Amino acid sequence: MTRAVYFPRWRSLLMQMVMWIVLGGTIVLAALLDQHLRRAQILSLSDPIVDGPLTFRFPATWKNWTRRAGGDATAHVATDSDNGVSRTLIISRQRLPHFMSPAQYMLRALPLAGTITPDAFKGVTIDGWPGESITYAGRLVSFSSGTDRQYTVCSAIVLPMGQTIMVRLDKNAQFDQADEQLYKQILDQVSTSATRPSEGATIQLTENIQIDVPVELSVYDQPDSLRRSRAAAALTDEGGWISVEFVPVMFSGSEPSPSLLAGLAAREQLDSRDPSLADRWITAEGSAQSPNHWTIDPQDPPDEVITGHRVAHLLTGDGGQGLIVVLNAATPASFADLDHLWDELAANIHIGKSPPLIHALETGAALLQRTAAANPGDSWGLWSSGSVQIGFTHEYVERGLKSALRYTVVRNWSGTATAVDQQWGSSGDSGPWATMIRADAEAKLDSPRAFFFGETTTVSDWIVTNVRDRAGHESSTSNRFSPPAFVLSRYLPEALSHVEKTPTAFWTDRFVGVEAELFPSPLLLLAQRMENSGRLRCVEAQVNGTGEVSRWYFAADGALDHADFAGDLHLRPSSEGEIESAFAGDHRLTTQPH
Repeated sequence: MTRAVYFPRWRSLLMQMVMWIVLGGTIVLAALLDQHLRRAQILSLSDPIVDGPLTFRFPATWKNWTRRAGGDATAHVATDSDNGVSRTLIISRQRLPHFMSPAQYMLRALPLAGTITPDAFKGVTIDGWPGESITYAGRLVSFSSGTDRQYTVCSAIVLPMGQTIMVRLDKNAQFDQADEQLYKQILDQVSTSATRPSEGATIQLTENIQIDVPVELSVYDQPDSLRRSRAAAALTDEGGWISVEFVPVMFSGSEPSPSLLAGLAAREQLDSRDPSLADRWITAEGSAQSPNHWTIDPQDPPDEVITGHRVAHLLTGDGGQGLIVVLNAATPASFADLDHLWDELAANIHIGKSPPLIHALETGAALLQRTAAANPGDSWGLWSSGSVQIGFTHEYVERGLKSALRYTVVRNWSGTATAVDQQWGSSGDSGPWATMIRADAEAKLDSPRAFFFGETTTVSDWIVTNVRDRAGHESSTSNRFSPPAFVLSRYLPEALSHVEKTPTAFWTDRFVGVEAELFPSPLLLLAQRMENSGRLRCVEAQVNGTGEVSRWYFAADGALDHADFAGDLHLRPSSEGEIESAFAGDHRLTTQPH
């Protein structure tokens, strides 16, 4: 018979203890190894680099430099190469003309050569700011090996002072865990000096409009005194980016007017590379929800899946003042997210009583009747964005054609250039008329200008506007205004020098600062004299629907001293010589006959 093996209890306990010690030791060793590997992946970083409101760090051993990028962007670049694998980090800061989603900015700013799908987008938070990230693979042409793959991850946030920060990592091989750790490390080191958004807030937009924004939304500050709009944003549970903009407007009528829709489109700043972003507002469908509530629905192309969705709500109170609420959902957010957002906001918007618009129009009509129209002479104006000179305006009279002309050309934020030719005259048959032609050039300094669209306005019993696009399609609208507060853009901004402190409104075909935008019908211009700045007379003007004002400063004799616009944009009198010197080498901004 086999004898049973006897194990004393103390021996069994000892073996269990040894096994627990071995297991514990294995776990500790694995943790130490994991920590060692993580530390190996975490690179030592450079000293902080400061660029305006932006502070960041690069890997200390990477070669880095700073260069100007597209438009007025500043790009900080760092590169590293090992055994044929190259990685490039680019951290850029760029001034934006208006508030937009981070995804929309990246899609417009990046040279995307690959295929982007909705699952490439996700939400990201950088220094407390909601943002978006895109990961994609593109094609890169190389002389040595033909066409190679380039892999890119890019994240961006939009700041309330009209700037964006973008962090991009490129690699000529697929990303691995070390790349993901590096990218996260770089993002964690990005900080801004801008006031961080608050979790909900009560916004007193105007004296008569108050919005109680729920805590689920991050409410952005508005440091630009010439922007009347406010914005808030949030990331959805699925990683989508949603935002809301509150834009005060003046309103008269039974439905959103073409003028108001064109003002909304002008906020987008019509881009010749992607005109549909602005065009969709002009062709948007409006539907009444109640006597004081309309929805404005810009239609998305059926094959478009990544640029997001937008819808606006127009709310009115007792009087002429109203509110446009623009909702935006960037991929992967959807219309369902916008519906939920509106449900959260609708009951928290309060619009009080205000004077009707007709009073301001009557003041404008009376001013035009008693003010003699000035005949513009030969003058030059210099445009600047901050301290950077970006374009000019030349106003002159063509004696042979018996007409006045104004030529404006500026560099855009994306690096392209836009030129606008305006001309005014009078015909014995049709009365006063105005024409404009817009042409655009690509970012290269020697790029030729290409026709984009043109408009013609004739003034008689009716104000008739004809538009012709680059495909040759034409459209026409006719309007009659009562009271007759229409003024041709030829007499603006000079007519503003006569505006007093009583709120004043005009209808006009075009206005300085938005002369390149598409206005299929006359726009509504709101104006009011402010407190004088020293010996200068200050008048504030606003194109209805844009949410932005400009301030015009006139001397005692009515001569323009300078003008300031939203987004740190400025216009001042100049000379042909100064302008030729400022833009020497950029053939798109020549002062030669146009």
